[in-house]
Amino acid sequence: MTKTVTIFGKKYPAYEYNATELRYILSDFFKTQRHFSAKEYYDYVIKHHPEYKSFFHPTERQIEKMIIEKLGRGAMDGANSVIYFDNKFGTKIAADYKYPNNMSDIEYHFYMIKKRGFATISGKINIKDKQSAYLEAWQNMHYPPENDMQILHELYYEILELNPELKLYNFDINNRQRLIQFLYGICYRLPIADIMKFVTGRTEQETKEELNNKIKSLEKYGIQRMDFGWITSDETIKRIEQQMATKVLERATEKIKQNDTQPKKQRKFINIFKQR
Repeated sequence: MTKTVTIFGKKYPAYEYNATELRYILSDFFKTQRHFSAKEYYDYVIKHHPEYKSFFHPTERQIEKMIIEKLGRGAMDGANSVIYFDNKFGTKIAADYKYPNNMSDIEYHFYMIKKRGFATISGKINIKDKQSAYLEAWQNMHYPPENDMQILHELYYEILELNPELKLYNFDINNRQRLIQFLYGICYRLPIADIMKFVTGRTEQETKEELNNKIKSLEKYGIQRMDFGWITSDETIKRIEQQMATKVLERATEKIKQNDTQPKKQRKFINIFKQR
């Protein structure tokens, strides 16, 4: 049976846990958008990139196909790496954030795209060819760049209202990169300590070797660096270590209880057998 993910009531093919590819959802996304004529798109492209002047004016449908070809392999995902870790080691690290209208995390990702389109962290699309020029035209005509920070702020305050405990964590919300990192950290259900490590810039001051050294304390539990699909904070590493230590203690306690319920003669036999 083919695995699927459900986004706003519709099933899409899943290529891994809690993820699909943008190409599967873009057709539905385009149906929700305002329409422009081929000439309007062409005029925008020629105004900003006259090198693409030609007699050919692609239709909106053709532009949408260009976008699917360019972005279609990108991930439309929700929480996965931290969930994978929890499932593998039996920990409870993934955060349980509330999203608007009881959305799932992957639905929240789609919700953000509906709000901002394909806006990048820098706010600018790198123009390499005609496809990217028309992608820029589509993006900026549907989502004017000058409105993006306002939309990001609206998304941020919406999340704070649903998760008031997050109001305790402060950073420069006028920094586009940090604000986007925060929102996507929420989407991926990362622990807030890990999100704040990004938005305060602490990851930029930490080397790969330093990260590996911090995770060495977890090796005795069979946890390796490759088990982390995200950058972890000191706080999260300590939480993981505490939870794993508790699991080891619980298993040892359960084993003792099981031994205590065995008949004395049977326990003696087992002890003698272990000594051989």
